[in-house]
Amino acid sequence: MMTSRRLKASPYLVARPCRVPLRRALQLRYTGLDPAAQYKVRVVYAGDSPRRKLRLVANDSFEVHGFIAKPSPYRPLEFDILPGATASGGLTLSWQGEPGLGGNGRNCQVSEVWLMKKAQ
Repeated sequence: MMTSRRLKASPYLVARPCRVPLRRALQLRYTGLDPAAQYKVRVVYAGDSPRRKLRLVANDSFEVHGFIAKPSPYRPLEFDILPGATASGGLTLSWQGEPGLGGNGRNCQVSEVWLMKKAQ
């Protein structure tokens, strides 16, 4: 069973490093978004397990990206958020690590997350 850790997030920037233990999803919840706008997320993946892959999902139903390896050296990656994910004015982003891996217990390690409104 997957459990979650929830963090209160600013609508546009989270600059605090965060990690969650194995079998847990890191989640950020955004409220007060413009339902008519389009958004993208800029994320920096980091940590002491660079070969661990992460997956990002919006609102438990829109895949932002499948399991990908963290780039080396670490750098910002940008992904579009499908308009349907923010149509309600809210958004929950969930990061999951690869299932079934052992190790040191630090599964989802995210250094920065920016949620940005796209230029019209």
